[in-house]
Amino acid sequence: MFIKRLYTAVLLRGALLISEYERKYRNILWALCVCSLCFMQTGNAETLRERVCVQTDKPLYLSGELLWMKMFTTDADGKPLDLSKVGYVELLDEAIPRVQAKLELKDGVGEGSVVLPVSLPTGNYRLVAYTRYMQNEGEVVYFNKVIPVVNTFGMDNTVTLSEDTLAVQPGSFRAISNKITVSPDNTTYQTRSAGEIRLENIPSDIHTLSVSIAGRESMAEYSSTGIQQWEQQMDGYPQPSFDVKLTPEMEGHVLRGKLIDLSTNEPAKLDGYVPVTLLGFVGNRIRIFSGQVDVRDASVAFYTKHVSGTHEIATTAITPLVEKYRVDIQSPFITHTDRQLPAIEWNPAWNRELLKRSMGLQVLQSYRGDSLSVIKGVDALLQWKPDWRYLLDEYTRFATMGEVVTEFIPGLRFKRIGDRRVLSVLTEERTGYTDDNSLVLLDGIPVADHELLYNYNPLLIEEICIYRGKYQFGGVQFDGIATFKTYGNDYQELTVSNATQLFDYEGTQAPRYFYTPSYATEQEKNTRMPDYRHTLLWEPRVKTEGNAAVIPFTTSDLKGEYVVTVEGLTKNGEAISGTSLIKVE
Repeated sequence: MFIKRLYTAVLLRGALLISEYERKYRNILWALCVCSLCFMQTGNAETLRERVCVQTDKPLYLSGELLWMKMFTTDADGKPLDLSKVGYVELLDEAIPRVQAKLELKDGVGEGSVVLPVSLPTGNYRLVAYTRYMQNEGEVVYFNKVIPVVNTFGMDNTVTLSEDTLAVQPGSFRAISNKITVSPDNTTYQTRSAGEIRLENIPSDIHTLSVSIAGRESMAEYSSTGIQQWEQQMDGYPQPSFDVKLTPEMEGHVLRGKLIDLSTNEPAKLDGYVPVTLLGFVGNRIRIFSGQVDVRDASVAFYTKHVSGTHEIATTAITPLVEKYRVDIQSPFITHTDRQLPAIEWNPAWNRELLKRSMGLQVLQSYRGDSLSVIKGVDALLQWKPDWRYLLDEYTRFATMGEVVTEFIPGLRFKRIGDRRVLSVLTEERTGYTDDNSLVLLDGIPVADHELLYNYNPLLIEEICIYRGKYQFGGVQFDGIATFKTYGNDYQELTVSNATQLFDYEGTQAPRYFYTPSYATEQEKNTRMPDYRHTLLWEPRVKTEGNAAVIPFTTSDLKGEYVVTVEGLTKNGEAISGTSLIKVE
């Protein structure tokens, strides 16, 4: 298995490192790589196809609620597949995306959450999920799930809730036990109390397992779980033609863009020199990715890694002497075809239950909103140790950075080449300075026109770092790096060239903590802080011990019935699930 995965990785990675002279053979090479990969995976020459499944914490949501989700990837037979490292999820109103998210996948599994806008009208929506590699087949193989949403805030096209005297007719509930046994330690709990869910008969070859505890919906049926429905749909998925145009995101998120000719504002026609394209993350750390340019259509692909969260990024296209191009980043999400879903047939008997839930949501966000939005710290950035580091507060400031470098920074030198200045780095052998091939960054922004730095205000610079030697970013090599850091990492007074663009970009989701308060002591139980959680537990990665697992949870101030849902997938591709019902009084 290890040799097979290693061979697969070498084949696919090889296609990412095509030289400039081999680019015209990209499709042929990719076809060979994918065919070889398929043969290693299946033992035959069939095309490897990828599929996804998305689980959610409950079947119905209110506008303004958090939707917790988990995605896993499989092959066309439903067996776990660790190929793509990014999954795309969209909530669609017919064909219009209302919410979009990118999930980072590890070992073929990823989790995340989205906040449903408070302006989202009442109705049925499509939750659609796919990977970049699946786009080679089209929408027909994407994951689809209907998500009902109720807007209780009295806006246009919504249901305005009020008290009524009609009794609620709950949807049917039938406990499911597909191999897994779900056993709560009690059937009835008090508010603000602790409980445990014990899972037994877990298959030894379990690949991934999740558990949720959410309020039982009067509007929802519980005759099956989402993973069971997905397993049934897998048999009916078509096998459309497969045209390998998009490579799988095997290492991380691929940002795609276009080279735009600055003189025409149209896609560039590359019939000569191919510019060096760079993508940098604004900040005090070195995050640089070089782009791979396809000369046929002027498209650019930046193969990135560990880019979770929203960041300000900079793209630049470097050409000798004259600025000719810029890079426009394109959305990784696709344009969908219209698909109309039936409207929700409203039953006034649901009003009282949803009114209580709506009031609880507003109280929860008002009093515990900060706890609901806590993001886990992720520090996947590589910070090299510089050869020299200069804190400019320790030096006299001159009028320009050119004078500061000349007087105090022996590792750097501004050299004249023709009618322009170039910042060079002392070579590793200390025998001279590099020749117009050093990477220069200001707050993470690649600066191609070094004249801007020569005249930059040194009072704004806090630190200068110098890295000697050769550094490779993708297919681009630099002789030395010089980084300039301002006090606020906000590149004050920097006038970027037309070849450089700055904008915010949302990468894969940064992990969010699922908030659960502690009621271990009487003081915690008696606190006046309200707790109106409708989802009591969301655990997308259950850790098992043998064939069992014990998952603790705490109840909230919301009374009523709650559904415990367990869903998982074995390494052999078998969907397993189980449900149980508990009551909070």
